[in-house]
Amino acid sequence: MSEVASDTRTVEIRIPSDPAFMAVVRRLTSAVGTLAGLPPEETSAVTLAVDEACTNVIKHAYKHDYGQQMILNFELKPDRLELRLRDYGTKCEPSRIKGRDLDDVRPGGLGVHIIRKVMDEVEYDTGHDVGTELRMTKFLKAVKTDGSDTSR
Repeated sequence: MSEVASDTRTVEIRIPSDPAFMAVVRRLTSAVGTLAGLPPEETSAVTLAVDEACTNVIKHAYKHDYGQQMILNFELKPDRLELRLRDYGTKCEPSRIKGRDLDDVRPGGLGVHIIRKVMDEVEYDTGHDVGTELRMTKFLKAVKTDGSDTSR
């Protein structure tokens, strides 16, 4: 078991790959974003990105099999929020993960664009025997003593 630095707070949830549980994921993500000190609009954007990532797992890795498991881990660090979404479904090929052409106006298919736009770092780990782990990072802004924002 690895130790976590004392300035890191971790929350982990195991949820079924059932869309009915996405409300729980959204509420938890929103609460963690607020704890991290993200402004409301950024908290909403991160919540949407996590929702899209989970939905992609349900659709692509599990092919709408709602009886599978996803593990969502949040690590709140002084300068960033790190999220990991682990599935045990069909592995993805990271080089083939692309959102559809934005000129193709129709519903759906924008999840990857949203995730990459909202998050500061996005990485797919396919090194597991089965499944994929999506790692997403959102850097937190520091506030100077004069009240202005600055990136760390």
